[in-house]
Amino acid sequence: MAKLVRNQDHRSFSRNLYHRTASHHIYRHCVSTLDLEKVMGDKLALGSKAQRRAEKTRRAARKELIDEVNGEEEDDDEETREWEMQQIRNAGIVDKAAKNNKTVSVQKGITFPTVSPIPNIASVRSRLQSRLDTLKQQNSQHSKQLEHIRHEKAEIMLRSAEAEEGMAKLSARYTFFQELRSYCRNLAAFFEEKFPELETIERDYTSMLSERTKVVAKRRRLDLKDDLAEFANVVDDESTGKGDRNGAPPEFDEFGRSIVVDPFAARQRRRAERERRKAQRKRTQTDDQDNARENPKESESHDGLSTDDELGAGDDRELGNAVMELEERRVNIFKEVGSEFRTIEAVKRHFQAWKTDYPKDYNKAYGGLLLPLVFDFFVRQETCLWNPLRVRQDLSEQSWHQAVSSYTIVRSSALHTHSDSESERDDEDEEDMDKELMGKVVAKSLCPKITQFLAAGGVDLYSAKQSRCLKAILDQLLDYVEKKENKMEKLLKATLEAILQTAQLHRDQFVEAAQPLTPRHILTAQGQEARERYLWRTIGLFRNLMSLRRFVPTGSIDTQVVDGLLHDCILRLLEGDDKDTVAKYQVIFQSLPHDIRSQERHLIIDRMAQTV
Repeated sequence: MAKLVRNQDHRSFSRNLYHRTASHHIYRHCVSTLDLEKVMGDKLALGSKAQRRAEKTRRAARKELIDEVNGEEEDDDEETREWEMQQIRNAGIVDKAAKNNKTVSVQKGITFPTVSPIPNIASVRSRLQSRLDTLKQQNSQHSKQLEHIRHEKAEIMLRSAEAEEGMAKLSARYTFFQELRSYCRNLAAFFEEKFPELETIERDYTSMLSERTKVVAKRRRLDLKDDLAEFANVVDDESTGKGDRNGAPPEFDEFGRSIVVDPFAARQRRRAERERRKAQRKRTQTDDQDNARENPKESESHDGLSTDDELGAGDDRELGNAVMELEERRVNIFKEVGSEFRTIEAVKRHFQAWKTDYPKDYNKAYGGLLLPLVFDFFVRQETCLWNPLRVRQDLSEQSWHQAVSSYTIVRSSALHTHSDSESERDDEDEEDMDKELMGKVVAKSLCPKITQFLAAGGVDLYSAKQSRCLKAILDQLLDYVEKKENKMEKLLKATLEAILQTAQLHRDQFVEAAQPLTPRHILTAQGQEARERYLWRTIGLFRNLMSLRRFVPTGSIDTQVVDGLLHDCILRLLEGDDKDTVAKYQVIFQSLPHDIRSQERHLIIDRMAQTV
């Protein structure tokens, strides 16, 4: 019984032990399962089907993890792999792959952050202050960068505006010079067409004046010859049919017969004509009005000093008609001509715009050298019918003078803006070639005109009026042109030739006829008047020629004028003179320059003047 009891107790203890052991294993399994679930993050499957599904799921997960790991870095750290295996061993999970020493990829667990100490207020404030300083520094840098960018933007905008302005200026400059080039070509074509016509008018007018002067000169020679015949031995060439002593050929009729002229009748006709002209001068008061105002007694008292250069009524009318015809031709030069070529002002505007807008280009192209050539046509067109030897007029009163004198003179400040001193600017001002523009125009256009008049015999130096006009125009020209200038030298040379030729012809006529002179006491009243008239005319010629002495080289006219007229003619005629002798010596003395008065041979004239 006891044994039975012991056996029952043993069985009961065994069953209890079994149940406790089983419960312990179940508990351990549950605990392990719960721990594994915590690690794996998934529930364990119980049952064969559930295990198969779980195994399938794990394989798929492992495959996916392997693919992800293979897609990342393949060389993981060895320590990381051992840590993973240790975690798997700690969980009690070792599968076949682990037994085969194969790496099992598991889902990584959540990493908890490490505990950091709570910062204090001072450190936070220090950190914030440091951060604020950094932000301020960055803000300052960014502000400087922004300001620099704005400055660069402004410069870019300025350069862009300057580039646009430069392009506009270049475009305007190109257009301007293209138009100027076209205008200059048209102007050259205009000059090429019109210059020959203008030169023809000038030649015709000069020829007319020359013919008129020759007519007057021939008439005066005959008048002087008539006076000489009254008080000297004169051979009448007209009666012999051999021509006069000046080389003029004798006149013949249509059958070749010599035309014999009665010298007495010819002298009577000339005397009557002289008296008619003298009466007409007194009646119309046209006898040298300038001289009459300056020396009224002289012009009224001495007939030989009056300017007897009037033409006959028929000749004067023909001359007026011819001048009117030339005037019509002069005006018609600009007929059917565009307004841009019609006046000197219109042409000047183009060159003035060139110089004002583009002064550097103007200077580089020597535009100032073109202006005298361009203005020459318009100056000559305006003055082609102006006779400066008979009509006294200041150049400043003419329209071309006003146009040329108002031509723009660009100061150097417009060309050189960086001059350091006033002296440099003054030196640069002298570089403007147009400062001498007026002188160049006068030399180019007017000097040759007067030279042509003189060379063609267009001046009558017996005429006090024409002599004063010649003196006045020479004075005006010398105000603009230097004596050494080529065209002025030619003009003064033509003046010298006219003086010498006039003096020589007068002396030769007197010397040939007055060998010897008829004594005064046996002269008739008519002979006395002729001698007085001839003497005063010679004194007047001497005075006119000596008034031009300062325009020619010193001493160049003394031989012909002082010796030829004064000594060979005037002083011989003054021998035994008893009428107005003082007045005659006064005129002679006033006509002599100071350097001639002091000469010993002229002491008699000096003494006579001092006596007066």
